[in-house]
Amino acid sequence: LVESTARAPLEGDIDRSKIFKIGVHTGPFTSMGPHTVTGRADYFGPVVNRAARVASQSELGQVIIGMPLRSGEIACPPDFGNKITTNMVGIRKLKGLTIDM
Repeated sequence: LVESTARAPLEGDIDRSKIFKIGVHTGPFTSMGPHTVTGRADYFGPVVNRAARVASQSELGQVIIGMPLRSGEIACPPDFGNKITTNMVGIRKLKGLTIDM
């Protein structure tokens, strides 16, 4: 798991109920259809579940990027250029996944 460090410090009177925990994971989705209430795109499949598992590892205001690792593979943070820096948070087994993230 990799953390983006491009976040500003939280200042002032903060409504903590409106701070998000974000998990990012990439891959193909199984299906997409309109959301029953909003009509916007709603995605389904294992990649959505993996992103939720990654998000569960983050703290409030933190963005975590999931990177699947095969056995023996060394984890290297992705390079997003000079505008975003990342830190390696650690390698974890996530519930329901057979590979490390």
